[in-house]
Amino acid sequence: MKNKANYLLVIITFFLSSNNNIAQSLNNNIVRKGHFVLKVQVIGLKNNKGKILLQVFNEKDEPIIGKTATIHNKECNIFIPDLKQGKYSIRYFHDENGNEKLDTNWLGLPKEGYGFSNNATSMFGTPSIKDRLFIVKSNKNIVLKISD
Repeated sequence: MKNKANYLLVIITFFLSSNNNIAQSLNNNIVRKGHFVLKVQVIGLKNNKGKILLQVFNEKDEPIIGKTATIHNKECNIFIPDLKQGKYSIRYFHDENGNEKLDTNWLGLPKEGYGFSNNATSMFGTPSIKDRLFIVKSNKNIVLKISD
């Protein structure tokens, strides 16, 4: 009986370690070789209402990824996996009322917070692509402060 218990213990240990290796292997394969994870932290939000809507653009200013994320403690963390090495830009806004559009006043000025990569600003409209571009050549974390 003691040998059967030891045998069963060995089999259970093998099974658990095999499952752990399989899970670790699956987690490692989320990001393909030669690709990277971009973590975007949006800070300075005035409340926890709604969501952040974010777009990633390639260096030709073409949209390639769209993400929506929830807000906690007036901050938002967005993970963008599987980016190739290259130049990118971001634009985002705080969709407080959940209508999936940047609300503006009668003059066309934003009523909801918004921002761009590199915390780029412009007097009128979107800042130039040159001011918004950043380079991804490894896993990267960026912090963006929202404008009101």
